[in-house]
Amino acid sequence: MLTEDQDTIVKSEENETLEEAWRAKVKPTPLVAQGLHRESKLDLYLVYFEGNLQTSAFLYPTTIAFTPSRIQLMDDIFTVIGERVISREFKDTALEDLNSLFLHEAKPAIPFMTHDYTIHKPRIIEHSFVPGSEVYLEKVIREMKG
Repeated sequence: MLTEDQDTIVKSEENETLEEAWRAKVKPTPLVAQGLHRESKLDLYLVYFEGNLQTSAFLYPTTIAFTPSRIQLMDDIFTVIGERVISREFKDTALEDLNSLFLHEAKPAIPFMTHDYTIHKPRIIEHSFVPGSEVYLEKVIREMKG
């Protein structure tokens, strides 16, 4: 017969063994902060903003369906939405990381204006470039790592 102390030790050892077996069976999943999206997209469009042609890069999480009509809903100053030049998805890349990467890789091209649309959750970032820069930016986007 086991004493109370010996019984406690045996039960403790059994529990540790069960816990170890459980941990070995269950694969840990990486922790992700709530509200962060691990995948993002970058679209390049030719648009008219207040009647002026420009090249616009839109960065957004993959959880939304991004269409030309959504662009006009974001800001009614977009008068005409032209063709989409390129669309690329970046897996395992948060929106903020994609934004930093794109701005770094796009140099020497620098946006003359940036909008951060947060009223239409989730967040959409738009960078405006001069017309004619779409050929260079399309190449940059194709060659970006991610």
